[in-house]
Amino acid sequence: MLDIYSKYCTSMQNHGLGAFVIVAFISGYNSINAEYPKWFDIFLVLPMIMNEQVRELIKKSSGRGGATTIETLISSRILNKKEKYGAFHNLIDSFKEYTITCIIFGLRTKLISQINDIEFKSNVLFEKEKFNNNIYLASYKLGELYAADKDAFMKLINSTGVNL
Repeated sequence: MLDIYSKYCTSMQNHGLGAFVIVAFISGYNSINAEYPKWFDIFLVLPMIMNEQVRELIKKSSGRGGATTIETLISSRILNKKEKYGAFHNLIDSFKEYTITCIIFGLRTKLISQINDIEFKSNVLFEKEKFNNNIYLASYKLGELYAADKDAFMKLINSTGVNL
């Protein structure tokens, strides 16, 4: 039973945890920019955060750095190592139902709310100093990187191989 669990289940398959990853991303984004991320950003961000290797690239343990810009995350870390980290267009596609379910869970539990047709805001105060979970911290940091670069969405989409 334990082998089956470790092979097929992760803590991220819990929709509550996925919704809180969205909260962390929105909070990181909003900490840099007074705006809010768009709903389609979540479809790219959530699968990235769920990928352990990408999560480690975004937020490395202290003393070892981590991504400082979207360009460094893409060019030196993801784009040149697709064979190691996988084809992200497949990852995005495989997690689309999970992403939708996490968004719905977040809306129904009022962790997040929709402020217009395309933007989400967090209804929960996310204080990164109170968390030591790499999943949430990486999501917060990715939100900061996103907010600091207005073209981040297109850069990440292009690097994943997704065609719009």
